[in-house]
Amino acid sequence: MAALDEIYELILPQLAGAPPDPALRWAVVRAARRFCQESRALRMPVTVDLVAGTAAYRLVPNWPVSDVDAAAEREAVDVIGVQAVEVDGRPYTPRLPQTFSQLGSACGVFVIYEPDEIEIFPTPSESKADGLAATVVLVPKISATTLDRKLRVQYADQVSTGALALLKAMPNEAWSDPKGAADSEASFRADIGIARARSDMQALPHGFHVRAYP
Repeated sequence: MAALDEIYELILPQLAGAPPDPALRWAVVRAARRFCQESRALRMPVTVDLVAGTAAYRLVPNWPVSDVDAAAEREAVDVIGVQAVEVDGRPYTPRLPQTFSQLGSACGVFVIYEPDEIEIFPTPSESKADGLAATVVLVPKISATTLDRKLRVQYADQVSTGALALLKAMPNEAWSDPKGAADSEASFRADIGIARARSDMQALPHGFHVRAYP
């Protein structure tokens, strides 16, 4: 499991004092959420059963898990965006909700109404297990006590930098360090920009095709 303790180990040596666990968890989860929201680096494919006569679907993380740790990681994230949709293997094109009234004769398009809710056109005429596939953008839940392994393996340093910025900005604590907080925040912003560019570049060759989880 990508436990928060593993991120704590990167943070504590860089602080003048040791914050209590609640403060550490708050800083790590908040930094991880901001990193994922702004970089879109945490993406995953999900599948949904098509239901005849139903056009609206909720995208819930359901990728296969092989152990208890992976199951915990899946339960610790929320969907905050949709990058690609395929219906029965066919890529669908995104459209704006404002165009709803114009979609009567549209073919092969989807509209996002909520971060995890979409509507597809045309409405399926047949049911099919796992007939809808999508690549979604994820963010750790505010209550998370574990992080997705991709964050730990690829972005642990970046998340720890964001957490350091938050912790050092706390006033009147043994670990307070306003200058260090500003430096960590600048590094964190740069890390987010790099991760966002990398994620978008990796997805670009695939267009709107659903990608396997790396």
